[in-house]
Amino acid sequence: MAYGVGHFINDLVAACWFNYLLYFLKRVVQTEAAVAALLSGQFCDGVATPIVGYVSDKYRTRWGQRTPWYIFGLIFVFICYIPIYQGYKSDNVSNEYAYYILFPGLFNVGWAALQISHM
Repeated sequence: MAYGVGHFINDLVAACWFNYLLYFLKRVVQTEAAVAALLSGQFCDGVATPIVGYVSDKYRTRWGQRTPWYIFGLIFVFICYIPIYQGYKSDNVSNEYAYYILFPGLFNVGWAALQISHM
């Protein structure tokens, strides 16, 4: 039951992230479609997942093999999820893009740590 509830929340966040973020970046932030796809942070997820998997398999701690990664991922996801949808408006488009690259990228690093440790 606990695994099912945890996995339900995992899938719910993923659904919000992958389905709504592109819509949000395109319609609300009003970026171009190609730029919105780049800003979604998928590149960081693709790089972070194998690295987190390798490192978490290699090291054990006194709290277990996966628990530190789960806590690290939970904190990163929590910190990065809210600022993305809070929005950032700047006169300088480069600052706005940097904001929407940083937080989705960090979110996906945390997401990789959560997924690897949860599964």
